Amino acid sequence: MLNELATANFAAVERLFSMTKEVLSAKRSSLDEVNFEELVLLRGNMNLLDKMSQEDTKEGEEDL
Repeated sequence: MLNELATANFAAVERLFSMTKEVLSAKRSSLDEVNFEELVLLRGNMNLLDKMSQEDTKEGEEDL
């Protein structure tokens, strides 16, 4: 069981590092620390933001 948890955590960390490489590209090398962290946070939670947006849209349609 412990091995499965370690593998799952390792995969999540690998995805995070992969995502940060995409954010910190040569074109964005002048990003300051705060903006870099915000971009990584937003990209990492994009699926959550999409779900929240879809729920808001459905609630708005129900009100009509």
